[in-house]
Amino acid sequence: MESESTIIDALVDADDLLPVGGINPEVAAMIRGQPMFPMDALPGPVAGVVEAQCRLTGREPAPLAMTLLAACAGAIGNRQVIQVDAAWRESCALWVVQVAASGSMKTATMDPARDVLRAVEQAEQDAAAGDLGAKLPRLLVVGQPTTEVLAMLEQDNPGGLVVLRDEWPAFLSSMDAYRKGNGIDRGYYLEAMDGKPFQHDRKQSASAHVPHHLLSMFGAAQPKMLAAQFTEQNVASGLVPRICLVGAERRAYVPVRHASDDEQRKNAAMAALVACLQHVRLLRMFEGKRPHTVRCTPEAMDVLHEYGEETSGRAHMLDEGLEASMLEKQRGLAARLALVLSTLERAGEGSEPELLVLPVGVDHARRACRIAAWCAEENVRHYALLGIQGRPDDRRRALELAADTWKRCGSRPFTERDFQRCHRLKTAEAAKAMLCRCEPQWVARAEQQNPKGGRQRMLWQPAGWSG
Repeated sequence: MESESTIIDALVDADDLLPVGGINPEVAAMIRGQPMFPMDALPGPVAGVVEAQCRLTGREPAPLAMTLLAACAGAIGNRQVIQVDAAWRESCALWVVQVAASGSMKTATMDPARDVLRAVEQAEQDAAAGDLGAKLPRLLVVGQPTTEVLAMLEQDNPGGLVVLRDEWPAFLSSMDAYRKGNGIDRGYYLEAMDGKPFQHDRKQSASAHVPHHLLSMFGAAQPKMLAAQFTEQNVASGLVPRICLVGAERRAYVPVRHASDDEQRKNAAMAALVACLQHVRLLRMFEGKRPHTVRCTPEAMDVLHEYGEETSGRAHMLDEGLEASMLEKQRGLAARLALVLSTLERAGEGSEPELLVLPVGVDHARRACRIAAWCAEENVRHYALLGIQGRPDDRRRALELAADTWKRCGSRPFTERDFQRCHRLKTAEAAKAMLCRCEPQWVARAEQQNPKGGRQRMLWQPAGWSG
C-alpha cells in the first residue's frame, strides 16, 4: 500500500481542496451516512416494538433494534448455546453501544430495552414472592457494580445477567481502577462472552464460583469520550472489537405527529415482547445445570460458514489492528444473532419451551448474517469517524475525495477519469488506486457496452445505491 505522502504527492495543489485531515461538512455528511438497517431481518416481536417506537418518536430504527437484540440475548442467557459444528459453539451474549452526541436522546432510545427487561424481572420476582418455598427473587438487569459484586450476583443468578451501562467511556476507563491496572476486570469481562466457568477467590470475603459466566451488555457513549478509551490495551485485549457500535444522529427537536392509537400500538408491542421473553424463560437450564445445545440445519451451517469465510478473508487483507480483529469476530456475532432470532420467533409463535431448542433454520442464519454484516459496516464507519487505528489517514482522504466527486458529478456514478480531473491527479493509476481504497463503501461496476464498441469504462458509486 502506498504511503500517505505518496498519495499527497499525486495531488496538485488546488484552492478547492481542503488539507489532509480537514473535511468539508457536506462531504463529511455523506461519508458518515449510516447504512440502511435491515428491518426485515428482525424477529417479529422485536420488529413490532421498533416500528411502533419509531412511528411514535421519529427516531431511526438501528439503535432501538440493536439494544433490544442485546436485551433479548441477555434474557435468553445461559438457557441456550448454538452449536454450528463440532468445533464452533457460541453462547448467547451481545454487547451493543449507542454512539451519539449529547442531546441525541441516547437514554430515551435505550428505555424500551430497559423497560422490557424490568417488566420480565418484576414478573419473576412477583411470582417468587407468592411462592413461600421459592428462593430469593432473581435479578436480570444490573447497573454498575464492581466485578467482585457482579461475580456474586452471577453466582445467585445462573441464567446470566444483563449489564446496563449508561456511560461506556466511564466503564472502559474504570478497568482495574482499584488495582493500579493490575487487576482482573478486563479479563473478567472478556470471559463473559463465552459462558465458561469463572472462579473468583478472595481471602477476606466470600469467593464466587460461576459455572457459566455470561453477560450481555448495552449502553451509550459520546463519540470523543469513547474514542479516548479505545486505548491500545482495550483494543489489543479484544475488548473493543467485541462491541457492536451503532450511531444515532443528533437532531433538532421536531414534534412528531402521530395517530391517536400509536401509543396503544407501542404498548401492545412492548407487552408482546415481554410475554415472548417470559415464554423463553420458562425453558429451564438443561438438568438445571447447563445450557441446552441448539444445533443448525446443514443449510444454516453452510450460510454461517460462508459468512465466516467472507469476513475472515476481509480481515486478512488488512494489517493487524482493530478492524481486522472485529471482522474475525463477525462469524461468532452472526451465530449468536441466529440463535436469538430462532428462539424469539418460536417463542412468539407460542411453541412449547422444549421446542425452542429445535435446530436453527437457514432463514434465521441468512437474516442473522445480514444484521451482522450491517454491524460490521457500522463499526468500520465509526472507527473512521472516531479516528481510531484501523483505517489509515490516506483512506479517509480518499473517501473525502470520492464523496466530493460524487457531488460535483450531480450525485451520479463517475469514472476514474472524472475523479482524476476533479482533483487534478497526475495519473489515471493514482486515481484508480485512491478509489480502490474506498471499497467496500464505494463499488465499481462496468458501464453499459456502447453498441459502437470501444473500451468499457468502470463507474464508481456508493455501495447499495440504485438510481
